[in-house]
Amino acid sequence: MTRPSPVLMTSLALTWLLVSLPAVQAQPGAPTMAKFENDVLVIRGVAKTQSGQPLANATLFLFDLPDAQFGLKLGDRNKVTTDAEGNFAWTVPTDLRRDVEAYTRPEDEVPKCFALPLEPGTAAVPTKSFSHEGPDWRRRVLEDLALRCQTKWLTRDKNRLLSVVAPDRGRAEIKLRDPAGQPLANKAVLIEVLGLNSDYAGATVFQGKTDLSGRLVWQGYSGSRQLSIKVPGVGFGTSGHFELLPDRLVSVSMPALAPFSQVSGTVDTGLLKPGSVVHAADYSGREKWYNPSAVVDAQGHFSLEGLVPGERRLVLEGGTVSGSVTVNLAPGEKKNGVVFAAAPPRAVAPRELAEILKAVRQPTSVRVRGRVTNAQGAGVGGIEVFAVCTFNGGIRSSQEILNTTTDPNGNYVIENLHRGGVSLVAFQPTGPVALGMASPALGQFTDDFAEDLRGDLVLPAAHNSLKIKVLREGRPVPGATVRLTPQSGTGLYPFNIFGSSPEPAEARFRNMLTPIQKTDEQGEAVFDDLTPGRWDILASTVDANYLDDLARGGWIPDEPPTASNIASTVDVQSGQSSAFSLNIFPATGDVAFQVEAPDGTALNSNQVLFEYGPAVAQPNISPTLTTRVQLSPSGLGNYRVGKPGLWRIGARFGDTPGDKYVEP
Repeated sequence: MTRPSPVLMTSLALTWLLVSLPAVQAQPGAPTMAKFENDVLVIRGVAKTQSGQPLANATLFLFDLPDAQFGLKLGDRNKVTTDAEGNFAWTVPTDLRRDVEAYTRPEDEVPKCFALPLEPGTAAVPTKSFSHEGPDWRRRVLEDLALRCQTKWLTRDKNRLLSVVAPDRGRAEIKLRDPAGQPLANKAVLIEVLGLNSDYAGATVFQGKTDLSGRLVWQGYSGSRQLSIKVPGVGFGTSGHFELLPDRLVSVSMPALAPFSQVSGTVDTGLLKPGSVVHAADYSGREKWYNPSAVVDAQGHFSLEGLVPGERRLVLEGGTVSGSVTVNLAPGEKKNGVVFAAAPPRAVAPRELAEILKAVRQPTSVRVRGRVTNAQGAGVGGIEVFAVCTFNGGIRSSQEILNTTTDPNGNYVIENLHRGGVSLVAFQPTGPVALGMASPALGQFTDDFAEDLRGDLVLPAAHNSLKIKVLREGRPVPGATVRLTPQSGTGLYPFNIFGSSPEPAEARFRNMLTPIQKTDEQGEAVFDDLTPGRWDILASTVDANYLDDLARGGWIPDEPPTASNIASTVDVQSGQSSAFSLNIFPATGDVAFQVEAPDGTALNSNQVLFEYGPAVAQPNISPTLTTRVQLSPSGLGNYRVGKPGLWRIGARFGDTPGDKYVEP
């Protein structure tokens, strides 16, 4: 029987065997561990890759108590950096020395080690979300990227030397261009890995610098990745999903960066205090670490730069209490005249028991009203307005979608909504959609007890177009399905994940908000009149219904087996036309394997217990799934894992111990 081996899912059955790690021996002149140096405990060691090469310039986190209740204890106190030869030395803090001595005995106990790979010239900075509270944020933002290493003692005497072998890692080459399409030479770059579970607490931000050609190399562990790029003073962008392969350099395609937005205005001098600042307080979960701010001068003026476009709620900190200001920004927009004014006290009645009982007995008593206008402020009639309400459905969150049409003056009312957050979307026959959020009307409670909501919308005037070119191996793909979805301003979550049944307006709303087109003979699909902002792109060689399954976490369903797809991001600017090319990749999910008996012959068994899981397992998450697979008389098996990437597989049969694999 074969030991589990990484498998790269392609349209062909391709098995990728890991190269066995050569035995690591202590060499003359190698670093040693002196138990005490001037009464200081120091652990020395050498770190290598899976192929036996030195793990240079890597950040290691050493030691974790075996009974730790809250996961990994990663932080500056147990962090070391390897040199060019992979050597390191950790000076154990005084208050940890007793635990380290107790749990690192030479005869059997080895310190745990977690590694964060770094490209030379790149730094990794844990950055806290401005809204997160609690002392564990640093661990949370590191544990998704710093993975467990193999550790063992190379020598067991008093001069102990620790061997560290890191998981497979790869490198990505990124070429960055400014909004005008020119290479970004010698620019500082901030990189965030998207799709991690810890984004609510902050992010591990990689800091690097481009070369003269705008090229930057980023290093990470093998697996599927997507990067968010920010270049201070220039712009931002998002890569498509790409696969990092062990000891390989992959080239990542990036569109030209979109420019940041800027807001300037004044603060009422009655609200000012020394050190007052203005910042945006409502970034999405994956951007909460990014918190640009502007200091308010003595005259109350401020200019806030570096904003990611979309609907942004600006707040004043360091001053007296004031209401927030909400702005909707397009890429590169410079909005002036924003004012923080001293608001009069709101006439809010005390919450009596009757109000609470009414909220329980009448959960759908909320209404939203507002007015839809054009860019000149005139009301526009006949505009279809959708209210998207996300509310607490008991066990899980639910979502409902109701709609109406504006009267000749542009006014509308939507009633019988649940108590919760309400997003608004207005569609015009020709032109971009308008996005916004409803807020409590004057005199209403600002929490879930508010029944009267207000939401005014302004229809964007500028027209634009976006041309998507779909390629496979550099060749156009005619007949591919392309869907666009706006990233911000809608308050929406992926479709089909809520507990409520579909509303009558949902299908129409989905078709209008997430346009779908087929590519022509040149592999191109053109979308007109998109709302300025950030859009997700999803392309596939199958029909549009299949894309709904891809949107739910990126998992590929069992049928059809020949789909090709990729998700990416593009930024649409007001009044401009742009083009974007993306490559789709085979994603069949099929893997063929052969199981051999201990003597090397084909296994003559009807069924085996088949185990599979990602080749790079996340901390504290079980990496293995199990099922039964039918084998052919020659020991051949076939299984559809369901998601592209690097996988580790294995099989159990006969009297194989339940917790071990048979060695080949």
